[in-house]
Amino acid sequence: MKIDEPVHLSTWSVEWKEKYEEEKKRLSLVFAEWGSTIWKDNLLFRDYLRSHPEEAKEYSKIKEIAITKGYNTLLKYSEEKSDVIQQIMNHARKWNDGGRNVV
Repeated sequence: MKIDEPVHLSTWSVEWKEKYEEEKKRLSLVFAEWGSTIWKDNLLFRDYLRSHPEEAKEYSKIKEIAITKGYNTLLKYSEEKSDVIQQIMNHARKWNDGGRNVV
């Protein structure tokens, strides 16, 4: 099973939960229609950050700052990161224009 493939939740809850618990990883679960713009944008964002570790570190710092400011609701936390996310998405789209990453 690949991460980019649709997974029935009952399957995920057994196989993926064990995998992530073993590897002590945190995960983010996004529900999006297969092939939709939000689905593609999430994969592009992920792939871009994986290919650009320095930007991933900067994004991580922004997330930590938002938490230290006390933004503990999803809306406030998301608002704090929105400008940076938009900037990263602009970079990711330019990066993707060269056909480096097809989603």
